Amino acid sequence: MELMAAIGRMVVNAAELEYAVAELAATAEGLRDEECRERATAIVGRTGEAMRQFERLAQERPGLGWLMRDTAGLLGARHFVAHAVTPQDAVAEGHPALFVLSPRQGETMITTGQAVSNARMIREGTGRIRDEIAAVLRGQDGGQSSRSSGGSAISMSFLISASVLGTVRFLSTEPAAPSCWAFHLRRASGG
Repeated sequence: MELMAAIGRMVVNAAELEYAVAELAATAEGLRDEECRERATAIVGRTGEAMRQFERLAQERPGLGWLMRDTAGLLGARHFVAHAVTPQDAVAEGHPALFVLSPRQGETMITTGQAVSNARMIREGTGRIRDEIAAVLRGQDGGQSSRSSGGSAISMSFLISASVLGTVRFLSTEPAAPSCWAFHLRRASGG
């Protein structure tokens, strides 16, 4: 039950992150207050539009590239888990886990600790977007990002990344655990 609650937190936190991205896009368009909220709501009303807007913004403001990539990775964790099916329960290192099968990316396993950690990192990603909104509102650097390109102080390296090699990573901060768990995927196509 705790695992499902943690996965739910991932999903809810990712929705908040996506809305913050939409607010950043609207703020960068010069909108404020109610106009900004209405524009942000319209953006999130179209699947994937928030990240498309963020990609355009990052092209205009290269200093945002790292934040856009970081956010894409965070949302990728949500998409992987939220669009997966759970064919069976599992146990990993004595803790409840789920095998999750994503039709497009293959299967892996997730534990409660990993889901909690991912939910926390997604929430932190929302904080970074909100910080950027504040920087835009302050007009720092002529409305440009106040950060240099190169990455965040806390390197995310993407929560989950389904690479060409078929590896999915769930970052973990559990004590006595490696900082990154890597699981190899079996392709959904049977390959």
